[in-house]
Amino acid sequence: MQLLSAVSLIALASTVSAHFLVGAPPSRPFDDDGELIAPCGGQPLGARSQFPLTGGVVSGGLYHPTGTANFSLVVSNVDPTADQFGQVPFGPGFNVKFTEGLWSTDKIDLSQIPGCVDGANVTMQVVMTTVDGTLYVCMDVTLDKTLTADPISSPVPAKDDDGPAANVTATATTAKAVVPTSAVTTSAKGSNGFVDSVSATLFTAFFAFLF
Repeated sequence: MQLLSAVSLIALASTVSAHFLVGAPPSRPFDDDGELIAPCGGQPLGARSQFPLTGGVVSGGLYHPTGTANFSLVVSNVDPTADQFGQVPFGPGFNVKFTEGLWSTDKIDLSQIPGCVDGANVTMQVVMTTVDGTLYVCMDVTLDKTLTADPISSPVPAKDDDGPAANVTATATTAKAVVPTSAVTTSAKGSNGFVDSVSATLFTAFFAFLF
């Protein structure tokens, strides 16, 4: 994986046109044009990162005015095919409404999903539909029951002006049935489903890499 500083990520977010990034867990390498290619932005299976079986979070940034996302996963030791995605929701689930900014899910319990056990290899997919097209990002992980969510390892890419966090609403009831814990974070000032803001100082401290 190529290490990127927070400054580099800010510059990246301000120049690419696809403008949808996942920072945690680490996504497959980002390619602006390739992000339009299903199922994983034109990127093949690569190195896996460890992800908590329970208590992990997914975070990132949307730099379009609005978007609608589907969060799904495939339990597989090999690179999933396009038709395998979209069957098993996780976290916020399907039909999640975004507005521009940073976002982070609440802690996710994957242990309730068939096949999601300690040591299982999983590929997560986030499909974001925007006015500029449908964008695909995948994250390859190995589940670990000994890990706990640590905000220092749960980074989000920042806008060049460190803008406000995304206003996101999880509308899919299916995801809540699969993941019995709260699917998304409740903000300090409201209950829009995701955090309202992310400190630029904290971001600089904990964002180690994107890809």
